[in-house]
Amino acid sequence: MNELGSVRITTVFPDTNFIACVEASSHETNLATWIRHNEVLVKRQLNELGGILFRGFDMPDDSSFLNLVRTLPFESVDLSQFEEATEREKVATNLYTTTAFPASETISLHSDYSSSLDICQYLCFFCLTPPEAGGQTPLADNRRIYQRLVHAYRQQFEALGWRLVRYYGTGLGLDWQDTFLTDSRQAVEKHCQQHDVTTHWDGDELRTTQTRTAVIRHPETGEKCWFNHIAFWHVANLHPDIADAMIDAVGQEKLPFQTFFGDGSDIPDSVAHHIRDILLEEKRMFDWQQGDVLLLDNILTSHGREPFSGDRSIRLAAFHKVKRE
Repeated sequence: MNELGSVRITTVFPDTNFIACVEASSHETNLATWIRHNEVLVKRQLNELGGILFRGFDMPDDSSFLNLVRTLPFESVDLSQFEEATEREKVATNLYTTTAFPASETISLHSDYSSSLDICQYLCFFCLTPPEAGGQTPLADNRRIYQRLVHAYRQQFEALGWRLVRYYGTGLGLDWQDTFLTDSRQAVEKHCQQHDVTTHWDGDELRTTQTRTAVIRHPETGEKCWFNHIAFWHVANLHPDIADAMIDAVGQEKLPFQTFFGDGSDIPDSVAHHIRDILLEEKRMFDWQQGDVLLLDNILTSHGREPFSGDRSIRLAAFHKVKRE
């Protein structure tokens, strides 16, 4: 435990020395001011522990969080520049709700926009309204995930990368108009050309394909991190009843998401299950409190969402766009 001015610094998950916890001794302590005065410490904790949970500060509402977002020492990122996989609402400029998904369902661990050429390095979450029960944001260390993968699998993914194939227009996922925020095919084509995404149209239905690295080095620490949606979107990791129903409805080729090795070859179900199991074993959780702010390094740390009851309002802002190597 470390005392620094009006805060106490510990770790959220001491068993893995993962995610710092900076807790204010008084709700009158202003978080934006504290971060500004301790910017070097904040960046070091992000690099070393993957994220920081700020708790007990003066953070009652969206307005206070917006003030914090505008003063963080990182450049804001407009998420409309990215291809969305699920719906989220815009609350204010560069401020969004988290993913709209049924409260009864789990959102598996992932790092946001891992299929993009541009990477959001930092994500900042704000708990406006904690759920009555459940609704945790589970976290996992992408460095540990990479290290725990079977060596042969790591080598194969590092050599080949991974491929994401998305299909739009069947009603099972977002339409391309909602993903690309346009009704213009020409605008979609331009975006895809600029972001190394290939397109194939079939009437008003669209298939896109993008091949990316599965492992990236952290831009500051140089550490290798597992950074992809391979297990998240692999059909073998869907509930069997859901997978069967989707395939019966549209066929395997028109599933909204499919993942492959970067050369287009199939990823065996056993490999997808191996990755899934490691993610589950590495998952760590904490309960949200009103006013909590969670600042994550999106490259070092993956996140998800547990099922919940009651209202749950978590805000999201993204920062510091970096180019994928």
